[in-house]
Amino acid sequence: MQTDTPSSRKYNLIVLHREVSDYFPGFRVPFDITYKDDTISTWRVCSSKPGVKIGENQGNYISKGIKAFFRRHENLASANTLTFRVNEPGKRYEIINAQR
Repeated sequence: MQTDTPSSRKYNLIVLHREVSDYFPGFRVPFDITYKDDTISTWRVCSSKPGVKIGENQGNYISKGIKAFFRRHENLASANTLTFRVNEPGKRYEIINAQR
């Protein structure tokens, strides 16, 4: 998924596009992302409308813990596209490729 947008750079976000959002848990539902031997617990944020309930398929970005994660893995922060593997649906995801 594309990560290189003005907002994603400024606020350390991973953009979730509609075509892949169904593969990730709903709004504010915690899940893990692993890259190499580093794992963070994160969730989706930035709902598109007020009043979104936890778990709804809303939220365009992954943000919790991403800033520190990107600092530890600068190649991810500078990538235009990240490819994920679903290790355990709704719970565990792995970044398997970062492209510029």
